[in-house]
Amino acid sequence: MMPQQELFTACLLALKEKYPGQVYDTVLPPPDTPYPFIYLSRSSTANLQTKSGKCGTVTQIFKVWHDDPEKRGTVSRMCQDIEETAGSIKETGPFSWSVRDITTEIEADTTVTPPLLMGTVTCRLQFS
Repeated sequence: MMPQQELFTACLLALKEKYPGQVYDTVLPPPDTPYPFIYLSRSSTANLQTKSGKCGTVTQIFKVWHDDPEKRGTVSRMCQDIEETAGSIKETGPFSWSVRDITTEIEADTTVTPPLLMGTVTCRLQFS
């Protein structure tokens, strides 16, 4: 498997175990899905070819949505759980992982009415 898919799958399975029925990927859940929920969004790979083999970084973006702006603490906790989940992945298949950096933003999603609260976690992990 590609490193990107290895990391994606490891994160997806771990988060589904922690948040059963609240984690989605590929397409957003239907409009009647209860909040809060986690969506595994974009991912990208930057490969570096070396004499000893393939290494590089994978960036995985997660979104957390909540329909109650007064539940910022819930969104913050879920974002922290995502950070810890991604940071705890040390090996998948043929790849070893280490965290390069993780950033989290929480803001209003005003693309819908009424606005939602949205957390974005961007995890960049190095593989070798």
